[in-house]
Amino acid sequence: MPFPDSVKREIYERARGRCECSRQHEGIQAPHHGGRCTNTFSFASGSGLTEWWNANYIQPEAAGGSSTTENGEALCGACLELVQNSLR
Repeated sequence: MPFPDSVKREIYERARGRCECSRQHEGIQAPHHGGRCTNTFSFASGSGLTEWWNANYIQPEAAGGSSTTENGEALCGACLELVQNSLR
């Protein structure tokens, strides 16, 4: 289930419009390979003016994670796709 809009806004504000991913990614499609991702975005993703992003659960709800700011991270589209693919 997606984060409530109010929590998504808090996650965005904490991230200051910058992807919070610091995972080690592999491959040429990866926007970074460790360290914090440098991709930025606006809250109004999908406007055509910025890269898109989404709030990702650090611990999924199915594993007991909650829809709180502390359990979410702002990920750019590229990092979100890599993270989701690594879980498959």
